[in-house]
Amino acid sequence: MGVARVRRVVAGNTVRDAREWMGLSDAEIALATGVHRRTVQRWINSGVAPQPQHAGAMERLRELMHLLRTCFATPDAVQEWLHSPVPLLRGRTPASLIQENRSDEVISVLAGLATGAHA
Repeated sequence: MGVARVRRVVAGNTVRDAREWMGLSDAEIALATGVHRRTVQRWINSGVAPQPQHAGAMERLRELMHLLRTCFATPDAVQEWLHSPVPLLRGRTPASLIQENRSDEVISVLAGLATGAHA
């Protein structure tokens, strides 16, 4: 499998997982990755790979997915946490920060939860 094909497959899987596990719409995924909603739909429907300038945002989204699966057992638990105010995020919901393309803050909190630092 070539590199371009791997990028297309990974992008499609990331979008599908974000929809299922995080309950994000295509518009919310677009906000989280800094692209237009139609671009997200092309990633999933047409097998188009993200442009290099969006690779970092896609990597953060994959990291979020990994940490969410590590910290929570079900998509329902993930979605409940994402839409509840979190004191470590100054009372903001993780979903609101993700939509503002501030996933790094959410990743930091999740990494702390995964390691037990915020227990």
